[in-house]
Formats: sequence, C-alpha cells, structure tokens
Amino acid sequence: MFTNSDTKTVCSSLKLRWKGIFDFDILYKEMKRFLEVNGLGDENSNFVEEKYAERIKGDSKQLEIRWKGERIVNDYFSYTIEITFLVLDLKAIKVKKDDEEIGTNTGDIEMRFSANLVLNRMGRWKPDGLMKKLYDKYIIKDRIEQHMIELYKLVYRLRDDIKARLELHRF
Repeated sequence: MFTNSDTKTVCSSLKLRWKGIFDFDILYKEMKRFLEVNGLGDENSNFVEEKYAERIKGDSKQLEIRWKGERIVNDYFSYTIEITFLVLDLKAIKVKKDDEEIGTNTGDIEMRFSANLVLNRMGRWKPDGLMKKLYDKYIIKDRIEQHMIELYKLVYRLRDDIKARLELHRF
C-alpha cells in the first residue's frame, strides 16, 4: 500500500476552514463514509489514520488527525488522498431547534487536502527508464490526464460535500 514509484501531484494545498457550530462526530463519520464509498476508506486494506491526537484544555478539546487513503485503479495507477484536520476549542454545547434541545459542538476546524496520482504503482518499470518515459509521455498520456482530472474532481467533491454539511448545521 502507498507505493511511491512515481507520483503526479493533483492537489497539494486545498484548505477548508470553519468556525462555528458543527457536529464533529457526524462530520468525522460522513467524511469516512465518503472515502469508503469512493474506494479510499477500507481500514483493512487502503486507509490509515496516521495520527489522532487529542488534548483537553478545560472544557474544550484540541484535535489533530491525519488520514491517508488509496484507491487502486489497476496495476499501473492508484490515487492517494491525505487529509489533515486541526480542530481548536472544540466544545460540547446544546442548541435549541424547533423547541427541542440538541447536543452538538462548536469550535474552529481547519482541513487540508492533498491528492496524488501514483504511476507504476507495482514498480514494474524502472522509474527513470527510457521505456517508462516513452510509455507515459506518448502511449498513455491521455489516460494519465484523465485520471488526474478524475482525482481532482474527487478531492473537490469531498471538500464541497464537507462545506455543504457544515452549512446545513448553521443555527
């Protein structure tokens, strides 16, 4: 998993920042589900939560989380996505909605996304070999571009989905 024979960066600094009310547990689960549905979130084979650090400061928490997922497309291509969360001042609160009190959270969350297209993922070609360069540049150039576009769209769809979910929980 996560072989880096040759990678093409599709996205390296996509960021989402939110300050306000949101349900962190639901957000966490929905993001994980998005990755699973899109072939990047199976904890048994292609998903790793590389870091989960939680610090408690009084009545609030600070979280730092780093995820990495990989979708194997075929013997030559795979997609990798890395997501880093930094959550500051996460607090449990109660809000009133439709005469009902609901438990949720408030805080400041920042997420960073990066995505790479991995070529020659099985390492069958010499990374700097002439044959691989010819193969990538002339034979499968269009397929490489198509995969880069697909991965780009996937990362932005994830970011937009998260943004929409955060907007839905405004009170």
